Amino acid sequence: MTTQEQNKALVQRFNDEFWNNLHLNVLDEMAAPDFVHQLNNEARSRDEYKKLYATFSVKGNSALAVSRHIKRWTIEETRENVNTEFRSVWMLTKIRGEWKVTGLIAHISTGQLVTKMRPSR
Repeated sequence: MTTQEQNKALVQRFNDEFWNNLHLNVLDEMAAPDFVHQLNNEARSRDEYKKLYATFSVKGNSALAVSRHIKRWTIEETRENVNTEFRSVWMLTKIRGEWKVTGLIAHISTGQLVTKMRPSR
């Protein structure tokens, strides 16, 4: 098997196991120990990334999933750091043996934390 074929098989396995069958622990086996997922200025370790997708309720070929996201930014005028946590509720349906996102039910903001930064010196 060529390197290209091996890489393709690895990606296919990850898609099948992690995304399609929700076997979240496959990330421990397939991702490097220093794995970092970067999205929207948020860096996540393997465990943090798995926690994003760890809340599921499955009934037959339907499921609900809750993902957690934290957005961080600084209000430059006031030098305040703001953290807002969002949770998204997703509807999934198993179609031809694969889980597919079939709807977004809600985005919920769970509050903001504002902290003052120290003045620059």
